[in-house]
Amino acid sequence: MFSKNPSKESLRQMLEAHSVNAILLDSSVLKVYAAEQAPSKSPYRPKKKTEPDVYQLEIERLAQAQTTGSIAHVPLASTSAELDFKALEVEAVAFMRKRCRK
Repeated sequence: MFSKNPSKESLRQMLEAHSVNAILLDSSVLKVYAAEQAPSKSPYRPKKKTEPDVYQLEIERLAQAQTTGSIAHVPLASTSAELDFKALEVEAVAFMRKRCRK
């Protein structure tokens, strides 16, 4: 009846049989919780990139500059998300002051 290395499925079935037997023997037991099979693992789905691959753009720019014979400097477009260094410095100082007080 018992093997040296029972599988998880056989152990689950044995536990389920014991729980059904316990419910039949003892009327006060409403339900005995037994182990259930693990859900199947969902396949890996990579996240879609929403921003351009900067590394690939730089490689393309350098390849184009090499074919023309000159290094082309392309300035980055300024965005509203560009860092404001003064505000960042003020925030860092405030953070360090709070940290030192603790």
